[in-house]
Amino acid sequence: MNEPAHLPSPSRRAFPHPAWSLLLALLWLSLNGAVSAGHVLLAVLLGAGVPWLLQPLWPAPPRRFRRPLRAFALAVAFAGLVAWDIVVATLRVARAVLSPLRTLRPGFATVPIDLDDPRAISLLAHVVTLTPGSVTVDVAPDRRSLTVHLLDLSDPDGSVRTIRERYERRIREIYAC
Repeated sequence: MNEPAHLPSPSRRAFPHPAWSLLLALLWLSLNGAVSAGHVLLAVLLGAGVPWLLQPLWPAPPRRFRRPLRAFALAVAFAGLVAWDIVVATLRVARAVLSPLRTLRPGFATVPIDLDDPRAISLLAHVVTLTPGSVTVDVAPDRRSLTVHLLDLSDPDGSVRTIRERYERRIREIYAC
């Protein structure tokens, strides 16, 4: 009897995330530093059991990218941009903190967002937090805005515009591929 197309196969139900199961088992074995029958059995149980138990908490699989190579290229370029921004922001924060004339105006800003995918929203929130001088404090319940604390909020509109144009726009391009 064939199963309906929307149900996962029995092997997929037993091992919902096989790559994570394998990684977890190998990590367990490497942390123990010894390979014995008991360690291997425990590694297999952990590798299979943890992802299976956490399955209800696992996010839905991402929708397929229509153009995966373009999405990959955009993601690599975005990672380079974020790395560059982290270096630049680190130098700015160091200069601002070490300056004898501290003119910092810390504060909170609300950044409206137009992202629908929860992964894209999470990525934006993490990128903002990774950049020195800013931290995402909250995502609105309707997922339409982020509350961000900035070390220097002397230009709130400019800060919001920078986050939206520099990060959100590029994330939207990656997830629309």
